[in-house]
Amino acid sequence: MKLNEYEKEHRERYAAFAAQVASILESAIRQTETFNLQQVQSRAKDVQSLVDKLAKYGFSENVDVAAEVKDLAGCRAIFYSNSDVSRFLDSGIVEENFEVIERKLHHPSRELSNGADLYMANHYVLKLKASRAELAEYISFADLKCELQVQTILNHSWAATAHDTIYKKPKLDDFGAKAIERIEERLAKIAKRYLIPAGYEFDRVLHDFDRLLEGKKLLDGDALQAILDASDNNVRADALETFTENVLPFYDDIPGVWRDILEKLVDAAQVAKTVPQKENETPFGNFPGQSFSDILSKISETIKPYRYIDVTLTFETILALYRLVETDEERKPVLELAETLAKHDLEVWKSAGPVVQEILIDQLNAIQLEEQSRNISLIAEISSCILGSEISGTTWGADVVTLHRGSVVASQTLQSIRSRTIALLESLLKQCSTPTERAPILNALFQATRTSHELHSRRDLFSMILQDSLRVIETLTQIVAVMPFDERQKTEQRVFQRYRWYSVLPEDFSDDDELIKVQGEFLETTKKFREAANADTEFE
Repeated sequence: MKLNEYEKEHRERYAAFAAQVASILESAIRQTETFNLQQVQSRAKDVQSLVDKLAKYGFSENVDVAAEVKDLAGCRAIFYSNSDVSRFLDSGIVEENFEVIERKLHHPSRELSNGADLYMANHYVLKLKASRAELAEYISFADLKCELQVQTILNHSWAATAHDTIYKKPKLDDFGAKAIERIEERLAKIAKRYLIPAGYEFDRVLHDFDRLLEGKKLLDGDALQAILDASDNNVRADALETFTENVLPFYDDIPGVWRDILEKLVDAAQVAKTVPQKENETPFGNFPGQSFSDILSKISETIKPYRYIDVTLTFETILALYRLVETDEERKPVLELAETLAKHDLEVWKSAGPVVQEILIDQLNAIQLEEQSRNISLIAEISSCILGSEISGTTWGADVVTLHRGSVVASQTLQSIRSRTIALLESLLKQCSTPTERAPILNALFQATRTSHELHSRRDLFSMILQDSLRVIETLTQIVAVMPFDERQKTEQRVFQRYRWYSVLPEDFSDDDELIKVQGEFLETTKKFREAANADTEFE
C-alpha cells in the first residue's frame, strides 16, 4: 500500500479499525470496575503527518506504508493516575483481547537533548486475534495493525502540547530558533517541576483514599476483635498488621478509644501466650510460624507511635504485658517499648519538659513492693532512661532525615525526678540478694553518673550529675562488702572510671568554688568505696 492508496482508499478503513480496537478496549476496561479510565481515543493517521513521518525517516512516497508505519491506526487509553496505568498493564486485558506484535515503554532518558525526550507512555502494536478476525464484522481488519498508547491524563496533556509545538514545529529557517529553544525548555521544566511530581501526588491521594475505604470496611467488621479471635498466632499477626496500617491511623478520636484498644491488645497477648506456635505450610516446605514473642513485637510496634497519648495508660499496658513474659526473647520487645516511652524525646521536651519522666516515676513508686521485686528488669530499664542525660529526636524532610542529639536541661524538676528515681533503685537494691538480681539496678544507677563531652560546657547539668554520682557511690559503699568477688571487681572498675572522669574539672569552671567543693566530696567518697572494698584482704 502506497501513500496515495492510503489517502484515497484505505484511511477510512484504518479509522474504522482503530474505532473497533478502542471499543473492545473500553468495554473490557469498564467491565472490570478496577480502573479510573478517562477515555479511549482513536484515529487514523493524518495524511500530512504520514508525509512528514516518511520524510523524517528518509522514505520515498512509493514505500509500502503498511509495512513501514506502525501507527496508521492509533488508539490512546487515558487513565487518571500512574497506579491505574500500572494496574492496567499488569491486568492482561491487552493480551487477552489482541495479538501483541510489539510492546515498548517510552520514558525520560538521563541525557535530555530537548523537551521531547520527556515524553512518557507505554506503546503496543496490536492486531486482532485470529479467532476474532474470522468473524464477519471484523474480517476486513484481519491484516491491519494498530498502535495503542497508554498514558495518564497529565502525560496526555503534556504530550499533546509537545506534539503540536516540538514534534510538529514548523520550518522557520533562520527565524525564531532561540524562541523554539525556550519553548522546549519551558516544556521540559513543566514536566520535571510540575507534571512528574503531580502524578506521584495524585497517586498518593488515591492510595490514601483507598486505605481509608479499606480501613472503614475493616472497622465495620471489628478489626480489633479479629486480633483477639484469631484461630492461631499466624492469623493474629496478620490481623495486627492490618489493624495497625489500615484502621488505627484513621480514627478521628484516637485518645477517646485508646484505653479500649490497649485493653484489647493486652487480651490478645494473653490469648497468644496460650496458643501453640503453628508452622507456615508452603509448597517449598514448612517454615516457623509466629511465636508469642513475635506477637508482643507487633503489639509493641502498634503502640509506639501513639505512646504519648496517655503516658499512664501506656505504662500500665507495658506492665500488663511484662507480667506475661517468661524468657529473655519475650522480654525484649516489651523492654524496647518501655525504653521508647521513657527516654528523653526532643519534641516532648520542647513543649512540656521532663513531664513523661515525672509521670513514670510516679507510676513506678505506686507499684506495690512485692510487685516491684517481680518486675526489677522493667523498672531498671525505665529508670535507666529517666536518669540518662542525653536527649534525641528526628525530623523528616522531603528527601532527608535529620537525627538530633543533645543533653537535657537541668532544673529543680529534673533534679527531683532523678532523686526520686535513685531512691527507688536504692530501695530495690536492698531487696536483692544475688548479683543477677542486682545487675540491672546497678546498670541503672551508673546511668545517673554518666556524662559526655557536651555536658562539660553545661555547669548546672555537670553539677547535678556530679552530685548524683556522689550519692550513687555512697550507696554502693554500703553494700560492696556483700558482693561476691566478680561483682565487686566489676563495680570497683566502674567507680574507678568515674573517679578518673571527675578528678579534673572542666576548664570552663575549674575556678567554681561550689563545684570544687562537690568534687572534693566526690573524690573522698570514691576513696571510701575503695577502702570498703579492700576491707577484704584477699580481694585487695
